[in-house]
Amino acid sequence: MNLIPDAPTSTPDYWCTWNTQNFSAVVEDGADTTGDAGACIARDNLNGEIVFGQPGWATCFYDKIRRDLFFILDDGWDVPYGANPGKARELFGSCELSSDRFPMFSGSPAQRLRTLNDRLLENGWKGAGLWISAQAAGERDGKTLLADDGIAAYWRERAGWCHDAGIEYWKVDWGVRASSAAFRSMLTETAAAEAPGLLVEHALCMVPMNGIEDGNWRTGEEYRTSMRAMLEVSPLFRAYDVLNFMSEASMLDRLSVILRETDAVGGPECLINCEDELYIGAALGLAVGIMRHPLGKLEPWLSSELDPRHNRIDEAIRTVRWHRIAPAFIAHDGNLAISEERLTDSWEFKPKQTWWKEVWNRTTCQTAPAVISRGLSLPEVTASGEKPFVVASRNPNGAISVAMLPRTLTGQEHKVHFPADIRLDAGDSQNPIGVFGRCSSLTLSFSEPVSEKRLWMQDLAGDAAVDITDRVQWVGNNLRLDGTLLAEIGLSAATPGDLSEPGLVLVFA
Repeated sequence: MNLIPDAPTSTPDYWCTWNTQNFSAVVEDGADTTGDAGACIARDNLNGEIVFGQPGWATCFYDKIRRDLFFILDDGWDVPYGANPGKARELFGSCELSSDRFPMFSGSPAQRLRTLNDRLLENGWKGAGLWISAQAAGERDGKTLLADDGIAAYWRERAGWCHDAGIEYWKVDWGVRASSAAFRSMLTETAAAEAPGLLVEHALCMVPMNGIEDGNWRTGEEYRTSMRAMLEVSPLFRAYDVLNFMSEASMLDRLSVILRETDAVGGPECLINCEDELYIGAALGLAVGIMRHPLGKLEPWLSSELDPRHNRIDEAIRTVRWHRIAPAFIAHDGNLAISEERLTDSWEFKPKQTWWKEVWNRTTCQTAPAVISRGLSLPEVTASGEKPFVVASRNPNGAISVAMLPRTLTGQEHKVHFPADIRLDAGDSQNPIGVFGRCSSLTLSFSEPVSEKRLWMQDLAGDAAVDITDRVQWVGNNLRLDGTLLAEIGLSAATPGDLSEPGLVLVFA
């Protein structure tokens, strides 16, 4: 018995080229690989041969879930080699596939995009998605801006190209107009009118850690006002880049603000993308933008031992396949609950541990709610010492998910998984339950007796369920699952050498 549907997910998940552009670039000895200088190196590491060669990113990555994912070409696809926004920002925003980088595609702009999209479809992906600079080509820092009717006409034309090409995803990022809610609203409306079905993802561009250099953004009214304005015009909203070292705390803190503000706005029907925080996305009903790559450790200038995502590819498979069971759901449809308790992660950054030089030789902290849930009561978390972050949700289709997340603490060599006993109100027993990460035990409290039913579990990376009825404990309507059993089943289909955390689905039958 296979508990995972064969049909691809309806969630607009994607794999994005940006991290792979960075970490597979050939770098000269002594080259500056930080900040904007590093971004320029990454930008030049994107072309047709890299994407479609043998091996290539589009031909070799994520074959098990490729049809569930858009393939997002990130920053660099539509500019010439050597383009540097610090020196020539006006080069960005053309939305025309670079002939230098993709010489194998010819014809009009729409024809070149159509050939690109067709090639990705032929390789099994859901289709092409495009990184979009928030401006028109020729615009630079307010000095050469098009008039309102001119910028609208400019993007109507490009939306038409994408419609003709079958492009269905725009990842709108930085640019001269990045902070303009009016511009982003225009893009959303233009896509709906000129390219029905084209998904437009927006973001509020910011530094990669919360409360660093831009104030206490969690309570700053300026941030809240900007966030709310963006959410009001965003069919999809990305929580934006975080540093891997304390990514769980940084992302959860952002999500607590984003989800609160979306509840306050009351719409539109906005999906939230939590980027590469995959088990957060799985357990909270969010879309994901996968950034990790399976090429092995190719980071010649950055240390990745603390968070070796290049060896945690199975987590992407488990997350996306869970989305086949429980798709991401709109942000103001979740009966949000956020704990008063907050946990603080910290890290003392050594030089070259991150591209962001501002934190080198500094101990930084990130604080976030200990528990967040959508659509159900906050899980109870009991531990003898430090606790994990815990997130959970009840999907509108009834499926339940919970994730126990690692912590980052100065002095530790790796991210730490603190054991805890988790108790979750699961309601009835009619729907699948997804469990991600590690715990000492998970107790599910049901509203009805279910001990007469058989209980099946399956690693979300695998294709066969196992009957574990005789290996669990019942006390009344409470089912206690030992953490050892969850880890065993949740890793039973693991790829050899993969370091991913467990992820499984369980059902009663």
